Amino acid sequence: MNKEGEVEVLRALIRLLRALNDNQAHGREDATVVIGTAEQRAVGAAKDSPLYDKVMRRAQEERFLVRDEDSTTVQALSSASDPLEPYKFTHDALEMLHWADALGM
Repeated sequence: MNKEGEVEVLRALIRLLRALNDNQAHGREDATVVIGTAEQRAVGAAKDSPLYDKVMRRAQEERFLVRDEDSTTVQALSSASDPLEPYKFTHDALEMLHWADALGM
């Protein structure tokens, strides 16, 4: 990936983390979050698009979002036609947002 592509992914990742924090985590480390329509809009890409896939890969590689296989809350919210994937919003995600704010991103 070229530098321009990396910057696009990083900016989209920060937008995703901000949306998840604003809408669901509210600054709580290890909060269970799901990526819904509002968060996909924040990324600027639909689920299963190349940009969305790159953002999600990066979020998991950097441990900003960790799959939450045991979440009963998300199971209750999910429908059979469009199951929501639960994640834990980590301390690293909060730190990333802190640094992004400090850098004016």
